[in-house]
Parts: sequence; C-alpha cells; structure tokens
Amino acid sequence: MHDIHLAYDNWTADDILKSVLPDSSQAPTSYEQIGHIAHMNLRDEYLEYRSVIGQVILDKSPTVTMVVNKLDTIDNTFRNFKMEVLAGTQDFMARVRENDSVFEFDYSKVYWNSRLHPEHERLVSEFAKGSSICDVMAGVGPFAIPAAKKGALVWANDLNPASFEAMGNNVKLNKVASRVTPFNMDGRDFIQHAFTEYYKQTAKGSSSLAPLPRCNAGKRAAKPEDPIVIASRSFDHVVMNLPAIALEFLDAFRGLFYRMTGNSTHSGDINLPTIHTHCFTKSDEPEKDILMRACRALGYPEDQYKELTARVHYVRKVAPKKDMYCLSLVLPESVAYATDAEV
Repeated sequence: MHDIHLAYDNWTADDILKSVLPDSSQAPTSYEQIGHIAHMNLRDEYLEYRSVIGQVILDKSPTVTMVVNKLDTIDNTFRNFKMEVLAGTQDFMARVRENDSVFEFDYSKVYWNSRLHPEHERLVSEFAKGSSICDVMAGVGPFAIPAAKKGALVWANDLNPASFEAMGNNVKLNKVASRVTPFNMDGRDFIQHAFTEYYKQTAKGSSSLAPLPRCNAGKRAAKPEDPIVIASRSFDHVVMNLPAIALEFLDAFRGLFYRMTGNSTHSGDINLPTIHTHCFTKSDEPEKDILMRACRALGYPEDQYKELTARVHYVRKVAPKKDMYCLSLVLPESVAYATDAEV
C-alpha cells in the first residue's frame, strides 16, 4: 500500500473553491482574460469571499498576474466601469493580441471585451482592400486597425480621451498610421464632420486621399507612403459599436447627404454607405424590434421596415434575456437626402 500526499498544487481552482466555499455546488471560476488580467463578475453571494476567490484564481492561472471584479455597469459615456483588485499586483496596462494585431491600453480607463474577437474578425472580413471606413465608436481600435491592415482607409473616433490616446498608440504599434486617422469627438458631431470633410477631400478630379490631421491630437497622422485610391466620395462602411445606444445615433444620418452636397437628389458618384450598428434587444422578435427602432431613429416609415436593405446578425448572449446583434443597413436614399432634418 502506498500513501499519496496531495497538496494545494494538485487541486484545480474549481476543486479548491468548492471545498472552501459554503454551499457551493458551482464554484465561481469563470473569468474573461485581458492580457495578464482576469476579469470576474462575482454574484452578491460570493462577495464576502472575494479575496479568497481572487487568490485561488491567481494561483491557478499561470498567465494571470492580477484578478479584478466588476463593481457596477458599464458607463455609456466612456464605456469603462469601476472595478476592485481581488489579488495580484495593481497593473492595469494590458497587452492583447487578436490575430496579427496588437493592442495596448489601460483596462481601468477604456472598454475591451475579449469575447468580441469573433465579431471583430467577422465584420472586418466584409471590408475590402481600398474601401473607406468611418468608425464612430472605435475604442482602442479593434475594428479600425485590422481593417487598415487589409488595406482599407479608416477614420476612427472615440469620445473617451483614454481610448483616443490608446488608439493612437496602437495605430503606431501596428504600423498603420498611413491608413488610420484617430479623432476624439462626440459621435454625432464626428459623423457630420467626417462625411463632410471626406466629401471635400475627394472633390471631382481627385484620385487619392490622405488622412486628415487628428482632431485634438498634438501631432498629425503620418503621411501615406503610397496614394490611397478612392472610388467614391463617401465612406463605404460605417461602424457604430456602442450596443446600449448606437441605434439612437442613426438620427445623425437623416439629411446628412443633403447638408453635405447641397443637393436633394442622389448623385451617381456618391455611394450610400452600409452602416453596421451593434445593439441589444430583449424582444422575442429581435429582427423586427431592431429594424423598427432603426426606422424611428432614421425617420423612416416604420410600416416600411421590410423594404430596408438590411440584415441582422446575432453576435452573442449578454444575459439570460438580453442578446447582442449587429444591424447592417444600407443608408436609404430618402433618409440621406431628406430636407426636413434638424441639425
């Protein structure tokens, strides 16, 4: 007969927490990893034991050096949230790799969700080389930078100064400064500004486009080594990744092309962009709910929602009765050239 001695190192985090937490049939061991940071969302019944939980997760996760717990909901203004450190060193500077792109940021000041990697990849796959992208809520650049690496031209904006700064650094880090121009503006203001300036820069006879100077930045964007050939006088795609309120920003597109061109009818050299808007819904009819809400924001007849050139893509489940979707909608001509929109 042989004695087997099992020590702390021999047990998994799940085994340990089930043995030390009272009435714990399901130990709280799940977390999202952002670089070296493990982000947990502990339920109220586990808060009393959060220090123990954090230390066990730290001990049992070789690539984790800090464990944090989310304290409240995401702030809709800057998309960050309060958190507490449960274990490890207080180092919020994360480095994350998605495919061939690298992102560095202060996780305590910006929004990042590693679970959205498949959505980043999916949407970027729809952007062709040479296309132009207007990223309204760009964060630290998870859509903008991979798109630029594919050869797209991107004007990327975020209201959060920390996200704007991180995006600028990531643009340099990934060597796409010739194709990405960061901005730090309100989303609606940026939509008006970006489309108007793009239209001006692509005046008749132009065959290439350089990035604009960065708004509120101390330095200008690096000049492209090669001209970026343009095919239209409007952006090909718009990305609005702020699911809690992004649908509401569709109102900024009503009358946009009328204000931009001074014309109330569509011109052949100006394409109507596809707007990719991330959103949440709790409806049992998610597609209809999302399209109806989009109609209301656009000022488009709700009873004609089926006539929109649009598709609704399921992204992920956020909560038991709350799902995230992406609405990809071609801006209707009647909306783009509406003359009754208030600025």
